Amino acid sequence: MLKKCVVLLGMMAAVGLRPVRAQNDVVLSLAAGREDAEKLMGAYLGPFGQAFSLGLAQNWNQTAKPLKLLRFNVQAGLSLVAIPGDNQYFYPENLGLNNLRPIDARATTLAGPSNVNTAYLVQVSDPLNPGNTLVLDTLSGLTPGLGLGHVPAPFVQLNVGLPKGTEISLRLLPRSSLDGLAGDISALPGQLRENGNLTFWGVGVKHSLSQYLPRLLKVVPIDLSAYVNHCVIEYRQVVRIAGPTPADYPRGINGVITGYRYVGGQSPADITTQELVLGSNASSAGIILSKKIALFTPYVRAGLMRSSFSVAADGQYDVPTALVINSQSSGTLIQEYSNLNKPVEIKTRVDNLTHYGVGLRVKILVLMAYAEMVQMGHWTTYNAGLSVGF
Repeated sequence: MLKKCVVLLGMMAAVGLRPVRAQNDVVLSLAAGREDAEKLMGAYLGPFGQAFSLGLAQNWNQTAKPLKLLRFNVQAGLSLVAIPGDNQYFYPENLGLNNLRPIDARATTLAGPSNVNTAYLVQVSDPLNPGNTLVLDTLSGLTPGLGLGHVPAPFVQLNVGLPKGTEISLRLLPRSSLDGLAGDISALPGQLRENGNLTFWGVGVKHSLSQYLPRLLKVVPIDLSAYVNHCVIEYRQVVRIAGPTPADYPRGINGVITGYRYVGGQSPADITTQELVLGSNASSAGIILSKKIALFTPYVRAGLMRSSFSVAADGQYDVPTALVINSQSSGTLIQEYSNLNKPVEIKTRVDNLTHYGVGLRVKILVLMAYAEMVQMGHWTTYNAGLSVGF
């Protein structure tokens, strides 16, 4: 499961782990304005982020009956959140972009088909020709799809019985480098393997309601419990995106941009501060009802959940922010750069989403296996796993 988690984080970080040229393209897109860049990346990452964070809120309980005092089991499982078809694409023209111009009408989200990769033009006002625009660059690697019809969220969990019909569940992975987590991860980019760190934790509580309903249980012998849980995952990766150099110029159409300078006498950014930070948290609360029948325990549940997903470029970056007329050379321009802190931060969240699910657990001695389906608005999750306990 840890290996699956590592691969998953590799996919999560794909937007920041393409070759250096593509990394510079992401920063270069800020030349069209921070607002444009955040709108585009929000539309591109949003559905994947929502699906992944909703997956974290799943797969905590497979029976309403809490473990007895000091009994425990270890559980491992996987949630697969289906991405609806209309969430695998977006239309850049509908985002209200100012200076980024898509070459194609439709673009794929991160979870969408891998054979779609829309290119974008970066256009800004041309100081030499007021009222006209100047194409700074063509960016072709910003929004590639990964072909993920279902987004996986793996986990490992410890469940322990407490007094008064209560059970606590823990998920924990201390801050760890990806190199030391699991097996062969050679398929991941070297920068991810060497410079990435993952932190993951979660806690859940289940409490029996059946103990307060003895008369009802004589008529309907079932187990009924309330539950609440919260889970957080964070991935940090060191990046090094250097600022401009004289070798980058001249550039633009016919080399009209002949050089660069920093606004207000600023110094180049300290690239040692740069990190790509991806984070997600999810919470859910509800009730679960189950009935043990020999080796089988069917169960149903319902409740509310909320989740969030964020991507941020932490640290300082040299970002092109303006074009000005070159007073030293007629008919040419100078590109101005600013030293910006955290130039990109994208957040997406889902609040108070109703969920309901049905599942079946099978127990043979100390080994248990389960599968369930959960519906969350237009999102569908398929959960499965194994546990061993005493």
